[in-house]
Amino acid sequence: MEPIIAGALPSSRSDDEISYREICFSRNHSLPENGGVGQIPLTIHHQHQLPICTGTAGAYLRAVDYYQRTGKILDFSAVFIYKLNRLFDGLAMNVKGSTLKATMQTLYHKGVCQERFYPSTKNNCNHRFPHLQQGGKALMQEAAQFKIGSYVRCDDLDEILLALSDERAVAFSLIIYTDFYEADRGLVSKQIRGEKIGGHSMVALNYDLQTELIEVVQSWGTAEKGPTDRGYMYIPFVWFQEKIKKQPLLIEAFTII
Repeated sequence: MEPIIAGALPSSRSDDEISYREICFSRNHSLPENGGVGQIPLTIHHQHQLPICTGTAGAYLRAVDYYQRTGKILDFSAVFIYKLNRLFDGLAMNVKGSTLKATMQTLYHKGVCQERFYPSTKNNCNHRFPHLQQGGKALMQEAAQFKIGSYVRCDDLDEILLALSDERAVAFSLIIYTDFYEADRGLVSKQIRGEKIGGHSMVALNYDLQTELIEVVQSWGTAEKGPTDRGYMYIPFVWFQEKIKKQPLLIEAFTII
């Protein structure tokens, strides 16, 4: 498969942020053997060489949440989220990627428009977001319909599993290595090897305690041959727990509440 651009950057944590564990501390959670959001008919996208994985993760996350609330599936624009993310991150034009925290800020403050109104193309990614008088106002009005109510951070694997057990999808950024591409029909090896690529964002959908795997939706297309299982992967718990040279592979994770 073509190498991806490592587009997920780490963010700083503000003092007022709370974790998923804190919002449900009064409940006694015993994780079931399997949990998650089940099978949702998402439209799978391929980011190719665009650094928009945080935007795609946000689009998937919002689509899952919308489906759970309405029973309807909508396809949201990854590039819309990515372009607004960079405003929240305050990144220079020559810096590629964005943070997952900015994705959540975009969804909370601005929302997201549907893909058909602002397609996730190379042209839209590389050019400035349209000015308000050039169609930008209509996009922002469309996006405002799909703002989220609130979101929280998931600090570790335990909180990701806890959120999944509550039927909440979790967007996360993970440092991946070249051997991640060697997954067989989406099954990622427990061995973390190869050269470091950088941060990549995905969305956790389901888990299995017996196999210690988390099912995630990818932004690498739907090919039957390659590292994904038609757009999905199954990542061992160890990837969410491991530290390499004292640096956790899990960069950050968030869910909508």
